Amino acid sequence: MTWKNWLIVVLLSLFSCLFNVGAWAASKESPPAGDEEMNINDAVEMIRTIYQAEYKDLLQSELNLTEEESKSFWPAYNRYHSEMYEVNSWLLGLIEQLGILEEQKTTGKQDAVSLIRQSFDMEKKALEIKENNLDTFSGILPPDKLIRFYQMENKANALVRVRLAEAIPLKSLKK
Repeated sequence: MTWKNWLIVVLLSLFSCLFNVGAWAASKESPPAGDEEMNINDAVEMIRTIYQAEYKDLLQSELNLTEEESKSFWPAYNRYHSEMYEVNSWLLGLIEQLGILEEQKTTGKQDAVSLIRQSFDMEKKALEIKENNLDTFSGILPPDKLIRFYQMENKANALVRVRLAEAIPLKSLKK
């Protein structure tokens, strides 16, 4: 299976798991037949559309936002989500780069270091976005809801990372 196909399978699997609102647990579901023919960009956009709609419903339900909180929270969340969208796109690009490196006969030191540095930069950017939005969210949400919101964000991100780690094979050691 090519790396693009692996990526599609991983994304479909982890996001189907993420949106099982009642479970919040990782499943081992297989993607529907024919996914190998799906374009990677189409798959990512489909998943993002589903994610945005279903995760917003989950947030509304779990945070039990009042009408007043909702008026301020959703515009702030949409800005935050837009910023995180860029980081998540960066992550997908890194996974694709890893796939390209895997298909090569050898991996150069410069390519390896570059990929790792990019992953560090991506992590820093994600943390920066979360930190920069904390004051905004703390001005909107009462303390308990603020903590719950960041817990939900961390839980969702951890779930995605675990699923990616489970599904993407380790880099092969070529001689």
